[in-house]
Amino acid sequence: MECLANVDGLGELCQQATPITVRVGAFLTRPDYAFASVSSFMTEADWLTAIAAGNIFPLQLIQEQENQDVEDAVLDTGTGNKVFQYEGTRGQMWKFILPLDLHKILKNQYSLKSWRMFELDKNGNVIGTSSDGTAVQGFRLSYFRVGKQETPSSDTAAYTPVEFQKADIKEYDANGVYGNPTWIASDLYGILKVDLTVSTVTANAFTATVAWLSNSEIDNSTDAFKTFAISNLVAANFNVIDQVGALMDPASDYTATESTATPGTYTIDVSVGGLTSGTCQVIASTTELFKSDIETLSA
Repeated sequence: MECLANVDGLGELCQQATPITVRVGAFLTRPDYAFASVSSFMTEADWLTAIAAGNIFPLQLIQEQENQDVEDAVLDTGTGNKVFQYEGTRGQMWKFILPLDLHKILKNQYSLKSWRMFELDKNGNVIGTSSDGTAVQGFRLSYFRVGKQETPSSDTAAYTPVEFQKADIKEYDANGVYGNPTWIASDLYGILKVDLTVSTVTANAFTATVAWLSNSEIDNSTDAFKTFAISNLVAANFNVIDQVGALMDPASDYTATESTATPGTYTIDVSVGGLTSGTCQVIASTTELFKSDIETLSA
């Protein structure tokens, strides 16, 4: 039959079944983001670069999962025959254990947004889709909602439930791909929002204090929200723009020196030109995944 002329055979493989198993993590991505090649998809440095650039948002440590696949639509005729109509949508509910700080960010900033998503399973496989056999993307989601954090009891934890549906089942059944990288994908975490406080500019220099500021936990020793100093940043972790709007080069225009007495406090010393005002921002790198709002510099 002509309709069967191009059907591939089902030859014997060493694998008896797919090694893909239960999911333990996810990597949300912007809808237009893709790894340009299979090689890039399997390279840890490219993942870290994408995370630092705000293209990938890791979500680790799935604790429980519930299948929410929609049944296929198959019509039973009056004569007892089956007529296939369409395949049901794939869906899941995953439950995470998150600090309240992160739950609030996930629910209020990520829920009901447009995402793609790579998946990570218990065997270390990272799963995605490739429509052309070259570029690799996460699965396109048609629905992504973060529920309220559950009230814990003696029998259950304070889970954060996440429900999602995939937009196109063919992205897995026809174009699904997976890789088991030599690096540990479960070690990848996202950018942490930090607080930046800057001093006035004096003699071409200013101080920048960088700390994580809790949005939930109050420190009983200070009666203020808990903070934690961010150390080990370098000049490249600070974006400095001068008074005429020029982006300064951390390799040649300024240095960042952390105080030995006050961790998280840096002296930004401009060695080129005369800095009188501008802006400063902490930006993420592949080794220091921190980012702040833009703060104004003044004399």
